[in-house]
Amino acid sequence: MDKTNTVIVGASAAGLACAAHLMKRNIDFKIFERHENVAHAWRNHYDRLHLHTNKSSSDLPFVKFPNGAPKYPSKNQVGEYLENYCSTLEIEPAFNTTVNKIL
Repeated sequence: MDKTNTVIVGASAAGLACAAHLMKRNIDFKIFERHENVAHAWRNHYDRLHLHTNKSSSDLPFVKFPNGAPKYPSKNQVGEYLENYCSTLEIEPAFNTTVNKIL
């Protein structure tokens, strides 16, 4: 595996936002996710889950929620947004990867 000085553990909102800022600054990084997709926790909560803050306060850097999204997106809409965020910014997490130690 290539060496890097910057590691992000987790590919949900915080990890993806960090990755986006690092990319904009041309800082090399690796992002690891122990599950098979981004936003695993969002995708696996109870069905009625929605953001409790409105979408304009909850979008991540550089990419807004789509215009058609409701003011308080559902868990599935958040999962789709984070998946599209990753795709749009070409963030490529290493999925199914558990981080046990960082040297």
